[in-house]
Amino acid sequence: MLVLDEQGYTDWRGVQPEGIGAAIASIHQNQGIVGIAHPFALDNPINTGYHWRFQISDWESVDFLEVWSRDNAPCKIQSYRALRLWETLLNRGCHTTATSGRDWHREDTYHYGHTYVLVEKLTKEAVLHAIKRGQICLAAGPLLTMKGICAEGTEVQIGDTIDAGKLEIVLELDSETMPNDWEKEAVTAKEIQLIQNGQILCQFAPKARQKISVEVTSGWLRADLIGEFYGKKDQKIALTNPIYIK
Repeated sequence: MLVLDEQGYTDWRGVQPEGIGAAIASIHQNQGIVGIAHPFALDNPINTGYHWRFQISDWESVDFLEVWSRDNAPCKIQSYRALRLWETLLNRGCHTTATSGRDWHREDTYHYGHTYVLVEKLTKEAVLHAIKRGQICLAAGPLLTMKGICAEGTEVQIGDTIDAGKLEIVLELDSETMPNDWEKEAVTAKEIQLIQNGQILCQFAPKARQKISVEVTSGWLRADLIGEFYGKKDQKIALTNPIYIK
């Protein structure tokens, strides 16, 4: 478990798999936020302690979840499982933020996904707020961002909660982001999908900027970028966290 900015100390000695809830509550009481790293990583005897074995009784207490982790994340079975867990939590009504992460044990040249944070100023407080609010996009190549414009003209960001009804989605695709971390000929965007409550609402060709009008119902809505990732087709190479709908 990753603990960010706890203003105090939670003693982890003696915490058993079924007793993690009390430790999480202690962290939150100390103004910290918690997330689960690489929940489906290989376990013993390959990676001792990497696989998540603690029992969560209240998933709303988990602030963020690594749905991508380590190298070549879009193509890994661990990522598919983590994404499925995340969508299950979203469908339950949890506002769990999806992140990408890595264990930096050594310098290497593998292909990593990145966590993009929506902030006006690059401060610790702003980053922590964005993580907790779900104002996060993930990309392993081009960056896909999404915002909404409600019927009355109000602009909403990912992580916000709105009423059901008509919504204009503004999508932007940045193919110049992090140019030294991926190869344009090896990571190519083919399609954007709007995902509502785990199902494809609509799909269309990617453009630098476009607006899509949709009718949203109770639940959640996010955008995925589908494409080729280092020779593997139909991979999720970018995604946003959701806009939530009452």
